[in-house]
Amino acid sequence: MAVRASGWCGVGALGAAAMLIGCAQADYGADIHNKTAAPVFAQIMVKAHGQSEPAVLGASKRLGPGDRAFVGSVRAADRAGMAYMVVDNLPSQSKSVTVDLAPGMNFYEVFDDGGVIRVIPKP
Repeated sequence: MAVRASGWCGVGALGAAAMLIGCAQADYGADIHNKTAAPVFAQIMVKAHGQSEPAVLGASKRLGPGDRAFVGSVRAADRAGMAYMVVDNLPSQSKSVTVDLAPGMNFYEVFDDGGVIRVIPKP
């Protein structure tokens, strides 16, 4: 019996180690420059552990016209699609813009293109 219990403990330890290896984490953030004539709202949404999870609000910031601000830092899995940014200029009728974030710092400029928001990576 003692050998069998020890064997199950080893299997449990291997399973826990495998779960830790597959869960690499990264920090995500965005440096945003609002080049529109209206305030914009930037939110970083996070799926902390997997694609099947619903996204939750990780960080948010209101940027006035001409403002530049840092949004974040949030932590999520380091796989594609785990963190994304939503930029909107409520209460206007234009649609919000969604941008996938890469791990680390991301740099964007927000423009108004005839009433439609454009989010462009900063050169």
